[in-house]
Amino acid sequence: MKRGTMKGFAIIAAVLMVVSLLPMTALADNGNGFENAPGQMKKNATGETVGLQDQDRIRTQDRTNIQDAKNDYNKMTSEFQMIKRNQARGQLTTDQMVNESKDYLNGTIDYMVLRLENIKDEAEYTPEVNATINAYIAELEDIRTDVEEAETRKDLSDAMKDIRKLWKDAIKDIRKSTREKVNDGLENYLEKSDDVSERLQEEVDQMEDGEEAAELQELLDEYNTLIAEAKALLEEGNLEDAIDKTKDANEVLKEILGDMKESRDGYVSMTGEGALNAKGDGTIVLSGQLNVTINATDAMLVIKHLAGDAEIDVTGAEYDLVNEETEDGCCAYVYDNFTGDALINGTRLTVMVSGEDLTVFAEGTGSASLSGEGTYQVGEGDEAVEMEFASEDVEMQTEESDDDENGADDDTADDGNNTDNNSTVDGNNTDNNSTVDGNNTDNNSTVDGNNTDGVQ
Repeated sequence: MKRGTMKGFAIIAAVLMVVSLLPMTALADNGNGFENAPGQMKKNATGETVGLQDQDRIRTQDRTNIQDAKNDYNKMTSEFQMIKRNQARGQLTTDQMVNESKDYLNGTIDYMVLRLENIKDEAEYTPEVNATINAYIAELEDIRTDVEEAETRKDLSDAMKDIRKLWKDAIKDIRKSTREKVNDGLENYLEKSDDVSERLQEEVDQMEDGEEAAELQELLDEYNTLIAEAKALLEEGNLEDAIDKTKDANEVLKEILGDMKESRDGYVSMTGEGALNAKGDGTIVLSGQLNVTINATDAMLVIKHLAGDAEIDVTGAEYDLVNEETEDGCCAYVYDNFTGDALINGTRLTVMVSGEDLTVFAEGTGSASLSGEGTYQVGEGDEAVEMEFASEDVEMQTEESDDDENGADDDTADDGNNTDNNSTVDGNNTDNNSTVDGNNTDNNSTVDGNNTDGVQ
């Protein structure tokens, strides 16, 4: 394969980063939205981070707080059902039932407000959408006043109806905003796919191995077909199916890149081969479950840890910290003008360092791409062979990490220029990037009839 056009992988991998951050399951039954019954809301992963050392702790704490609130609400609902049964048996007076109902409705409002605040904080909606959510929160507080002032069970029944209607309206609006956000992000990704396809076609056309080129051309044709189908579906307004087609296309794209990178200069697989030692000027990208030691002078250093478990020690180093997280709140750190030592350890790491006078040691399972001027070797002893970095024409400033080697679902890397804002739709991630499940929000009242008719 000719190497000169391999710089196109930078854009390709950057686009992969975009789709990896899209909330592809935002409109599927992925457990990140709400369910119909009270107390059955799935917890949303948090995007809140503060600093390098505190990020994982705060993320875990926020998830715990939401889960605790859910558990408390479920318990309160069960207890209120028991209270209703006791009241039906004549074991509570009217005044007692009114007071118990007030407590229940106030607790329901507390939980709704907490959920709306959580949605607003982690979804990173526009100011207009956040203002709408704030307005719903304010209305809930107004209803709380009505609950406190209620004197009869009819007053409380009316308040309950207001709560249910408000919640349904809020979820309807949030669902609409979520769909628009996902739609915009998917549209942007599909637009970029044309550039990706063109660059891949250039690579295939210049390959010297006819059999390998034919196999890749078949994959590229499949990718183009899936992208075209996704575009048509999105144009028709069928967002869910468009997302599915895009996910399929992304899997094919990963396969293409995986096949291509195996044959290019400067690519190293460390799985089962031993530690990597590298020294030189240029760009080095590492991906996988790794222990990494870097010494650099006036370099750009980017660290992304998708598992959120990285241990990073830059004590004694000098640098300008560009950011401590991506816009979706996930686990990326960018250091500019980095001079000194960095010790990095994590299970799903992608580390990029670019500059002069680089010295890198890495051990674990994963891969590396090295471009510029320098030498590297994998392993030790007689079997270790010293090799040279890929030439500067191979500008691998970004690299898709190895899913097979790392056990990652969507572990793509980014460079310093792409880390700050790689996605038009922020989410969690990977995982839990959607705040509202589009399929489950049609009837999303926190309080259903069975749980509230006791206040009639």
